Amino acid sequence: MEKLRIYDLPRDCRPYEKLEDNGEAALADAELLAIIINSGSQGKTALDIAQNLLAEGRNLEFIRRASLMELQEFPGIGRVKALRLKAALELATRLFCKATESGDLITSPEAAAGYISHKLANLDHEQFHCIYLDCRKRVIRSEMIATGGLDSTVVKPREVFRRALRLNAHSLILSHNHPSGNPDPSPADIRSTEAFCDLGKKLGIPVLDHLIIADTTCLSLREEGLMPV
Repeated sequence: MEKLRIYDLPRDCRPYEKLEDNGEAALADAELLAIIINSGSQGKTALDIAQNLLAEGRNLEFIRRASLMELQEFPGIGRVKALRLKAALELATRLFCKATESGDLITSPEAAAGYISHKLANLDHEQFHCIYLDCRKRVIRSEMIATGGLDSTVVKPREVFRRALRLNAHSLILSHNHPSGNPDPSPADIRSTEAFCDLGKKLGIPVLDHLIIADTTCLSLREEGLMPV
């Protein structure tokens, strides 16, 4: 069967021309994906393939989290198209992170959660991040310190504070995610937080909070009274 092309569609249905005429904000997610996918396959246009990717409640977050092999299970998505999709969404993620990377003022657990949750929510494995702040509680940098399996991460407090000293940080906020969706801290979470607080007190770099992100929920150990005074 001859492969259909987007250019076979009416002009006002073609993502390329629609972007040129109206700007990128006028395009739906499927139309933007179609431009990235670029070409059709098996009698389907790139727009058909993109619409199928987003069918049945799937969204851009699904594509971002899907593996290359999972994407290639969709008709019309081969190795190159899957790589293009992953690369495009990673660029979008990095752009968002860069926009909020430094200078943000963190004065409450809610502000800290708003800053870090997009990096940790909905992951299928644990990650441990640290937000380094200056003397006015503005973000200097946020870094992933460790990553692990579903149940635990391996975090070395000395490495966290070594980076804090290198960045001339005045204080820091710890954060990690619970892929289970349950934000309740484990005994190990509480013990490790106490160890971080003790070392931070000795070095003069206080740990202001430890956030646990679980899906769309955030728990502050400081607010729960689970951190040393």
